[in-house]
Amino acid sequence: PSPVNPNAPLIEIKSLSANAVAHEKIVLSYQKMRQFWGLGDQLDLEKLKSLNGHNGLRFSRVLQSLVYHDHQALAKELLDKVLANLQVLRPTMHSSGVTLWQHLYEESLRKLDEAQR
Repeated sequence: PSPVNPNAPLIEIKSLSANAVAHEKIVLSYQKMRQFWGLGDQLDLEKLKSLNGHNGLRFSRVLQSLVYHDHQALAKELLDKVLANLQVLRPTMHSSGVTLWQHLYEESLRKLDEAQR
């Protein structure tokens, strides 16, 4: 449930991967954000620095959305590219010792697995 709007409808995770329109749109969003963050075919370290701060939260949501829309491979590729370039970032760390991005990615995989059971 939304902490901001408790009356907002709840979306079932398993329904996201079944929605063909959403499935296609999430790939378009992924491509746009990948370029915005400098994670395209040519890595742009200056743009990548934008993940420090609020864009880091957006990055987490992109990873989660990719997983929930059945694009786990794209999410993993994106996360791996960022983790390979941590020298230019100041990521928020989770109490488990991994970046918050890694934690949320893994958590979304668990939630997806639970939803599909």
